Amino acid sequence: MPLTEPAGVYRPRHPERTVVYRLFEEHFERYVREYEDRHEAREGSLRKVVPTAVEAYLACGRLEGGFARIRCPDCRAEHLLAFSCRTRNFCPSCQAKRSALFAEHVVTEILAPVPHRHVVLTVWSQMWWPGWIGSSLFPSVVELLRLTDSFERTWSDCGVSSG
Repeated sequence: MPLTEPAGVYRPRHPERTVVYRLFEEHFERYVREYEDRHEAREGSLRKVVPTAVEAYLACGRLEGGFARIRCPDCRAEHLLAFSCRTRNFCPSCQAKRSALFAEHVVTEILAPVPHRHVVLTVWSQMWWPGWIGSSLFPSVVELLRLTDSFERTWSDCGVSSG
């Protein structure tokens, strides 16, 4: 027996079964009230996008939030497909789909069909100021970046000189 169902088989998510969903469903209204009473004077009002995103998340993947009726043209079987919220960076399901679509776009439309290397450069916060590129430290940073094969191919295309 396969561990996963074959591609193309619809499996409802049942978000209402997750702990995070139940947490928001049971406690978010109280949180908003408590925020207004305890924090609004000091922190400012709760951004309007917060309750909007939570309400969209609670309706995501639920038939109560809207659905489309889908019919197989061959066997005429029907099922209901719940709408998604498409909330950016809040709903785990929609964000996973957004991330997968973005990754596919990067691979098929942006990256050249050559091997790639991912390099992350972390700069100490005290060093990060608008003019740091013109500082005496910049050549040392560039020298560190030259250790990767990708530096000359990518940064030099952007006009950053290594010399």
